[in-house]
Amino acid sequence: EIVQSPLTGAGEHLPLAPTGNSITPMAPSYVHVATNFTGKWSADVPAAWQGTFTGLGRIPVGNTDDLGDDTAEYDFSGLASGVLPAGTYFHIGDLDTIEQLTLKAYDSQHNAISRPWLNRYPLEQHGSGTGVGFPGSLLPTDMPGWEWNESIQTYAFHGATIKGNPNLSFTLSTREAIAFLEVTREVTGFNVHLAASAAVP
Repeated sequence: EIVQSPLTGAGEHLPLAPTGNSITPMAPSYVHVATNFTGKWSADVPAAWQGTFTGLGRIPVGNTDDLGDDTAEYDFSGLASGVLPAGTYFHIGDLDTIEQLTLKAYDSQHNAISRPWLNRYPLEQHGSGTGVGFPGSLLPTDMPGWEWNESIQTYAFHGATIKGNPNLSFTLSTREAIAFLEVTREVTGFNVHLAASAAVP
């Protein structure tokens, strides 16, 4: 079992999750209309994640804008708990080369959350890395760099320290409840998915 601590400071590579660790992420379904979207989890997730959340911008997946950054603004007040609960999964896929992701979270009063709100160790990762074999085994140097900027309360993840072109996804988890969230992708060729754990039968 992973003993978590807050993701603080900065580094060239996030740590790898322990070998054999696995989770069961449940992604919401989305409806995207023009510059707005709504998301909803099924009844297969715990009650706190049920309900509907809304957003402005594009859902942060795929190559959606080659002309600059791409920001999605989430509002979780429509969920059963009124917030995105602590323990939510952030699944990030194929962030490397010149790509950068910035995350900023807010409380219900729309104040930026000033405490580090992500857990330090990924819950899992999968995909192909730059190590030996085919597909290539995952190496610690295949993970992106990060920075927690305490003065502006943002997380930044970047692929500038990754050598080669791995194709891996990893999952971080939250420590704090979040009412509003900004997800900004500078150069959009990677994906960011929210997910919840499966409900206990």
